[in-house]
Amino acid sequence: MKTSAKMPNLSSYERYLLSALAHGVPVGKIPVILEFYAIEANSMSSVDKHLRSLRKKFNCKTNTQLVYELRNRVIALDLERMGL
Repeated sequence: MKTSAKMPNLSSYERYLLSALAHGVPVGKIPVILEFYAIEANSMSSVDKHLRSLRKKFNCKTNTQLVYELRNRVIALDLERMGL
């Protein structure tokens, strides 16, 4: 049985990235969500860099694996109001 290690804290930016992926939003549309929630650094380059950093930090090879590993950190997003 795995021991439960304390997970490092995620910034609000990282939680919104993770949540968007968990809700099935394509990576290319994540900047729209970040802009909607008034999160700075919402360029595609910034999104890619943060996702790469998160995958490395949590030893995940894919975004899907990242979402699975951090599924308890996902927050609800109002995708209908954003038109997604």
